[in-house]
Amino acid sequence: MPDFGEMAGNSATGRLSRACAAVAVRLAAQITRLLVAERPQFILWTPVLLGIGIALYFALPVEPAPAVGLAGLACCIWLCWRGRGPERIAGFVALFIILGFCAAQWRTSWQAAPIIHKTTGPVSITGTILKIEERSSDLRLLLAPSAIGRNGAQAVRALPVRIRVTVKRAATDDPARATGVLPIAAGDHIRLRAVLMPPPAPVRPGGFDYGRMLWFDRIGGIGYAVSHPETIAPPDSESRDFTMQPGIWLADLRLRIARHVRARIDGEAGAVAAALMTGDRAAIPEAVTAALRDSGLAHLLAISGLHMGLLAGTIFFALRGGLSLIPRIALYFPIKKWAAVTALAGAFGYLLISGGSVPTQRAFLMSAIVLVAVLCDRTALSMRTVAFAAFLILLLTPEALLQVGFQMSFAAVIALIAVYETLGARLRPHASQGPIRRLAGFFLAIGLTSLVAGLATAPFAIFHFHRFADYGLIANLLAMPLVSCWIMPSAVLAFVLMPFGLDGPILDLMGWGISIMLQCAQMVAAWPGAVTTVPDLPQLALIAVIAGGLWLCLWRGGWRWAGLAALPVALLIALISGTRADLMIDADGRELAVRQPGGELVLIAGRQNAYGPTRWAAAEGQTYLMRAEKAAQCDRLACIAHMRGGHTVAYIKDSRALVDDCRLADIIISQTPVRHCPSAAVIVDYFDLWRSGGHALYIGKDGAIAQRTVAAERGERPWSNSPSSGYRK
Repeated sequence: MPDFGEMAGNSATGRLSRACAAVAVRLAAQITRLLVAERPQFILWTPVLLGIGIALYFALPVEPAPAVGLAGLACCIWLCWRGRGPERIAGFVALFIILGFCAAQWRTSWQAAPIIHKTTGPVSITGTILKIEERSSDLRLLLAPSAIGRNGAQAVRALPVRIRVTVKRAATDDPARATGVLPIAAGDHIRLRAVLMPPPAPVRPGGFDYGRMLWFDRIGGIGYAVSHPETIAPPDSESRDFTMQPGIWLADLRLRIARHVRARIDGEAGAVAAALMTGDRAAIPEAVTAALRDSGLAHLLAISGLHMGLLAGTIFFALRGGLSLIPRIALYFPIKKWAAVTALAGAFGYLLISGGSVPTQRAFLMSAIVLVAVLCDRTALSMRTVAFAAFLILLLTPEALLQVGFQMSFAAVIALIAVYETLGARLRPHASQGPIRRLAGFFLAIGLTSLVAGLATAPFAIFHFHRFADYGLIANLLAMPLVSCWIMPSAVLAFVLMPFGLDGPILDLMGWGISIMLQCAQMVAAWPGAVTTVPDLPQLALIAVIAGGLWLCLWRGGWRWAGLAALPVALLIALISGTRADLMIDADGRELAVRQPGGELVLIAGRQNAYGPTRWAAAEGQTYLMRAEKAAQCDRLACIAHMRGGHTVAYIKDSRALVDDCRLADIIISQTPVRHCPSAAVIVDYFDLWRSGGHALYIGKDGAIAQRTVAAERGERPWSNSPSSGYRK
């Protein structure tokens, strides 16, 4: 009798199964050997896992119950404790992911504060000034309100913790005296009348959520003043929150330093100098910001590793070099450690004075670890330093993961460390050669640093800002020697001499260097083709690039080069899933853009320079949207326009137009309520905009129309301005 098992085993299917099993075993063994060899690198992936958990939390459409994160954390801890081999590894991976999820959940609960639910005012507001930002035409005040309108002291718990109010300057011919027209300072208790609005929602589905950023800063409303602030007597000192005092003192110190710098250095250079020294960029003219952005030098305005490293390094080497000239001190005292302690104190002071943004926090943590390593006679591990800084920032402020400053700062520093760890041995011999070779090595390092940092941050600049500076490498080669050898050393010396009133000549010297730097930026920005604009890219493409970049930089073995495959994958994702909206309408129904049959998105209603249309244009890879002079037929009641796919849209401004336009259009966009319109396949009326915010309509290849709304994209989250969580007048 035949043995059917043996016959099956000898068949083609059986041989194929055995071959696949052997390949799988061999592949598993190879992966195990690679992971064993990469074991020292495992620690570098802990902040990545933490970030995955944070991203999962913010991607949820609804706020999870508090027990969800705690239950997951408990299960992971049990698995790490009782598991063996692969189970324990999986437990540790899940543990850090769930830890990131829980950190974001706890942070959200900790930052919870009332927010204004609807536009209110003009209304009387009294409160304490926490911060003043001086701009060319106005002041932006951050207030801790004690009363709004009819709400008195008994309603303090219902008030936002902070509000931001813009105050117009009084008319004056002398800009230098403009601050004197409003004699206010941080810490003053003031009264003014203002219109208050809720934190703004995104201007398009999936766009930047400025309201969420304000929510995590505990800013419950924004607005503009209709009267000048009046200083009044502060409330009882026993009712004042003493925790505000250090922040108020620092804000006042920053403002006084910025005013002092701008008073000494005239014009644009003074505004940039104040930004480099205090982090206050409000006074920088828009033309200067645009030139720096288009030339690829905008990173100089964000105080990060460059500034912190130059400041700490200048203090360290200047003090150590100066003390080494005194033999009695150099021979008998640890001057290297003295210099490290002084540099650490200077870096901490710079962190406080500059406002403590996320890139500055990262730079300070890394500098502090390096300086502490000097004190302990140890060598700091650079990539582990970055991992520690990222882990600490994400654990304490998980919302930083969503900030472009965090993403670009860590992308640049991770790429730079990975490159210099690989090429450092080849670049180092140039430092021991003659002066010409040293100078060549210096410019080579600047060029390599600019190239690597530019490539590392380019995906984030393209995704968030839809633009890329083509001549950034050239601009950095021109500007970085000025910043490294002239501007930042002058800033350090100015800080040292400022308490003694001797900083004037040094600030003049710093201003000359900044003027040359700005001339370089304006020259490069004016070159033809200085900026390449890019349409909106799918989020999945950016995730693919991030995953590939981390794989390339964090591993040490040959398999790291597989991370380069992320680039074609990201491009493929962008080509396949990159769809652009065919109709955009803002939450107020005042701005409307429609895609024409030729494929161009044009503005039907609204202002070209309004915030919404400028953001829609950026997502299209354009500077601004063209107005539809001939694409729409408009009167004072409505507009009719033809869209891609043969659809007709009616934009209703007055309900009297509904009777006629409902016979013509299959898409109705109305500023008034619409009760009945049988011809329309899609209706977006006043109540739809009020409930769901801005809308985006997409026309498929089959002519079907899909809708996305801001409210659906934001979900039911604490920062989505639901009535139950807001402040009501």
